[in-house]
Amino acid sequence: MNKPSTVIAAVRVRPFCSRELDTEEAIPVVSMPKAGVVCLHSRRPSGTSTRQFVFDHTFWSCTRDNPKSSGDENSPTSIPYADQAKVYKALAFPLLMRTLEGYNACLFAYGMTSSGKTFSITGPPENPGIIPRLVDDLFTQIAKKQSSECDYTVEMSYFEIYNERIRDLLSDRTNQSSGLTVREHPTTGPYVEGLCRLGVRSKTDIMGWLRVGNRQRTVANTTWNDQSSRSHTVFTLFLTRRTVAKYPFGDMIENVYNSQINVVDLAGSERQVSSKPVDNRLNESCYINKSLFNLGKVISQLARNNAPKMDLIPPKTDPRGQTKRKDPLEWYTPNRWVSKKSGYVSYRDSVLTWLLRDSLGGNAMTAMLATISPSAQHLEESLATLNYAKKAQSIVNKAVINEDPQGRVIRQLIAEVNRLRQESSVRCEPGSPQAYEVARLREVLVARENEVRELSRQLAERSFGTQPASPARVSSCGTASTIVPTSPDPPRAPLVDQMTSPIITTAPCNLLSPTSHTPVRPQRIKIDKPTQSTGCGTDPVSVANQSTHAIVSVRDVSIPTQNMFFCNPSVHAQMRREIERLQTGNVEALQTIGQAELRIQDLELKNHALQSDVLYYSKLSETYRVACDTLRDSHEQSIQMINTLLQALLRRTEEWQLVTTAFMEHTVHDDGSEHPAPMETLFNGHECMPAANET
Repeated sequence: MNKPSTVIAAVRVRPFCSRELDTEEAIPVVSMPKAGVVCLHSRRPSGTSTRQFVFDHTFWSCTRDNPKSSGDENSPTSIPYADQAKVYKALAFPLLMRTLEGYNACLFAYGMTSSGKTFSITGPPENPGIIPRLVDDLFTQIAKKQSSECDYTVEMSYFEIYNERIRDLLSDRTNQSSGLTVREHPTTGPYVEGLCRLGVRSKTDIMGWLRVGNRQRTVANTTWNDQSSRSHTVFTLFLTRRTVAKYPFGDMIENVYNSQINVVDLAGSERQVSSKPVDNRLNESCYINKSLFNLGKVISQLARNNAPKMDLIPPKTDPRGQTKRKDPLEWYTPNRWVSKKSGYVSYRDSVLTWLLRDSLGGNAMTAMLATISPSAQHLEESLATLNYAKKAQSIVNKAVINEDPQGRVIRQLIAEVNRLRQESSVRCEPGSPQAYEVARLREVLVARENEVRELSRQLAERSFGTQPASPARVSSCGTASTIVPTSPDPPRAPLVDQMTSPIITTAPCNLLSPTSHTPVRPQRIKIDKPTQSTGCGTDPVSVANQSTHAIVSVRDVSIPTQNMFFCNPSVHAQMRREIERLQTGNVEALQTIGQAELRIQDLELKNHALQSDVLYYSKLSETYRVACDTLRDSHEQSIQMINTLLQALLRRTEEWQLVTTAFMEHTVHDDGSEHPAPMETLFNGHECMPAANET
């Protein structure tokens, strides 16, 4: 799940320190008239300008009673006091909950030296800061969420960036002058090679290791702070959540979520004019200001890339090429919003910005705590800090849940199978639109078939029915001739199509069947005259009576033409067209039903294919699980073997110590002199018989 979010910016104002209270400028130049608003007032006597900033959170931790701003007498600053718990609940606790869901998170404190960054991040034991409260709530939430189907694993790391070198604060290696190396992983991003990651199970473990790391942290006494941090420290908690879910196929599928939360305590920016560093402090100050400058540059570049850009309408020109004079405001009227390619961001200019790449514009949810001083002496530093925090608000991160790809694919396939099953059941469910459409098409098909049968029956009745003979066609002699005109020449057998011939045979059903699609072949029809004449003239248009003996031969089958009359050709053609139209509609209805059945079969095939994929990935996951169990057993056996070897080595060491002790003891000989016993006479800590040469 992609979750775009901006950097959360918060500002905290610390109390006055002892050095600031001793001066005449112990009047705050910072005020917070309401939540989320910070006002910075000018300290110049003639200046009345006030800079106002809006942030996500504001914390007033200045403990002076009802202080009045030097720039605006109407803006009260006695807003509710923000303690350590309030700062943690507003900033760190939401990040912790997102981390438990699988997102990466980062919280870093930014500000000038002695502005209260370390106090807010760590705090003293009697008033703990963000990290102790974060660790406490972490294990509380894990205890609530952990079950037989959900398991959490927590690891930690703690390092500092001193003079652009990384030092591991949890390692016992004394020689770290060269520093650790930062590497780039193609998937997870930058990481520190060789950094210690320790597994922890409780708050006590983490706080114990933090005390170990803080003892190795680089701090020094400066003009503004007795315990000033001379390096950037990064405290990281790595969370691994394993969930096991049972799916309809009966397989237990494990999903793994990896997330981390970084808490960064940055070193304070220093103005060398006011702090007056010398020797090593000056070198440290240069590195600190350089890394903070690169951090500010990265923040500015990201803010510029995320800011909306506008196309500008250029001034129009007349045909002579001269620019028309227009109001300058009209020249730069916004035309439309455009999305241009993001510019380059110089992450690798500093180790700090390289490691914080995912936290600034990457895969993380980030919060920035800007700490400022209320004193007028630090007005410029406070203004720079507020400007950086305001720029950081426009940085957009794209945090995603860090899920194992294999588990994600299996979960997506199972969701697709469930969706197809539901869709298939809805299609086949009575009362659904698809079922209604199929039923309607079947009804139309039945109605068309009935209509075809009725028209076929009417056509057959008209073809074989008897009609009264016309008087004009009756011969004067009272006898009737056949419907076929006589000719002295022998009759010819013409090729006549059964569908277009005016002569209708006694078997028309096959020709008019609605289910027949085979084209009718032309039939050779032969008409034989009767052998005896009636004695009257033969009239070709007279109607045959019961005594006619004309024979119609179709495919060498003789059929008498008694009681056969002509059908009206126009009516016959109209009925034939109607039958063809109904047959066409019948075919279309059958095709629609066939297409619906093909779609259902296609969905069933997709469903079976997805089931096969899910079973395959389930078996693959089971294979991986068995392999991991085998490796775990081998690892445990190796550990047991190592422990056995260590015990044997300890026993051998003890035996060697006994031998050495016995060797060092002096042996008293017969002459009363003391000499050390020779090595050849010692074995397993006991003296043996003297050698032959000594005897």
